[in-house]
Amino acid sequence: MGNSTFSGNKASSCVSTAILKKISCFNCLFEHNIASSGRLIHETDTDTLLLLNSAFVDNELQQSAINNSFDLTMQAFNCTFSGIHDYKKFFYTLKPSLISHCYFDSLDCNLLFPNVICGPGIITGGGPMFAAPDSGNYRLLPCSPLLDAGNNNVLAPGDSTDLDGLPRIRRAAVDIGPYETPAPALNADPATEPSCPGGASGAVAFTISDACPPFSYAWTSGNSSGNGASGLGAGNYSFTISDATGASLNATIAIPEGDPPPIIPFQQPVICGDTTGGSATAAMAGGAPPFQWLWQSGSTDSLLTGLAAGAYSVTVTDARGCTAPGAVQVTRTGNIDVSIQITEISCFGEADGAFTVLPENGKPPFVWDWEDGSNGPTLGPLGPGEYTGSITDALGCFIALLLPLDEPPPLQFDATVHNASGPLSADGSIALTSVGGGTMPYMFQWNNGVENDTLDAVPPGVYTLTLSDAHGCTLAKSFEVSWISNAGEARQRAGLNVYPNPAGNICTLYATLPAGRTAERIELCDFTGKRLHTISLPNPGNGFSLQISLHDLPAGPYLLMLYDNEGHITGRAVVQKK
Repeated sequence: MGNSTFSGNKASSCVSTAILKKISCFNCLFEHNIASSGRLIHETDTDTLLLLNSAFVDNELQQSAINNSFDLTMQAFNCTFSGIHDYKKFFYTLKPSLISHCYFDSLDCNLLFPNVICGPGIITGGGPMFAAPDSGNYRLLPCSPLLDAGNNNVLAPGDSTDLDGLPRIRRAAVDIGPYETPAPALNADPATEPSCPGGASGAVAFTISDACPPFSYAWTSGNSSGNGASGLGAGNYSFTISDATGASLNATIAIPEGDPPPIIPFQQPVICGDTTGGSATAAMAGGAPPFQWLWQSGSTDSLLTGLAAGAYSVTVTDARGCTAPGAVQVTRTGNIDVSIQITEISCFGEADGAFTVLPENGKPPFVWDWEDGSNGPTLGPLGPGEYTGSITDALGCFIALLLPLDEPPPLQFDATVHNASGPLSADGSIALTSVGGGTMPYMFQWNNGVENDTLDAVPPGVYTLTLSDAHGCTLAKSFEVSWISNAGEARQRAGLNVYPNPAGNICTLYATLPAGRTAERIELCDFTGKRLHTISLPNPGNGFSLQISLHDLPAGPYLLMLYDNEGHITGRAVVQKK
């Protein structure tokens, strides 16, 4: 009798009847049957009852099998007995009997009839771990202790399937009970996670059915081997996956190579004006600690401090050998402060100004960078204009400079001349009407020794005033005090002006003659009256300008005298050579 299910039957004496001499019951399921005063199997003229790979669950009965003289030999192999209250009554026989490789909720072999022998492979307690007994599913769960717990040598002859008609012994040994549990298998293709280039960050996830967790993983890849399903480099792997019961399956998977993981930069900016500097560190996205750092400087510290503003290349390596190259940009805030000392241009037309710029904070050494390429704290000598530059400290903090430099306006003055009443009268005067330019205060020096802006009580003659400012800039101009003619009119003179004055090797004479007169020549004399040069003027007209060379003359004052076409001196001017 095999491959049969007896479920929910009720009888007063027996559930099944057999009249054979020897009864074999294999791949049978007896569950929830009731024979309150009888047995599961009623035998007639039977001397042996053989139970193979069968399950007896929650049956209400007096005994399993019996004849009138209780001389039935019982043998039970690879069977499950659960929910039986009195195993002595179940194995109710006086004949030699054997129980081997069977499961019982609880069993004390000493309480059975002495002729009943408990053989090897008996499992008691812990539950058989049926899949869903409440709904009649008595198949075994993957973690059941009944898996692979049977004896392969006592299978029913010619029977190679279980109660479901599926093959027996799908693992190492036959299962206890009527059902055989399938061997572990993959439910789906394994899910893989790529590995970083050159490292071991790959992983594989297996979905396994008919297996008892936890699982262990052993793999080979080329000449390498190891355990686990993570921390894998790119390549092909042969896996052996074993469950908690020792059952295993094999799988071949490929771990692809992914992109390098990105770094996560962290920085503390440089605060300009402070000497502490910035800091930089980096982490690896998705990396496995501990990490190692290699900076462009060769440092292996995790944190760089005292940094100048800028980019710092770093390679972060994690515990799996994954590398993440990148850079940390250290920024800056604020500016350094400076003091600016200005040397003003002394005189109009000069180039003797300067700037001296000194840092008031920041971290030395400092670098000055001026537009002309100079690199010191002082820029000069300078003429008027705008000058640009910058100062940078050791931390990369800088300040941009735009420095205007003005020159003083040119010295200028004018005067009103009051002529004398006669050629020998000392009642002429010269009074300044305007003074400007240069840098106040002014100083006045007439060629006759008077130090005032007004010259009084002087006879006719040429008088030269040298105006000096606070920087020593000078301007000399001559005025002629004439006398009143018999007609009561002053003889008209030409207006002369020299620029620049003081002058270098070249000066320019500007002349305006009275109407009706023309200039004939110019004589250059020293202050002793010695004539040094004569310059002819062919038809210059009433107004002209003329460049005069002073390059062969030593420094000092010189007199320029303009003669008209009648041979008279019609104008005088003093030029000061530097």
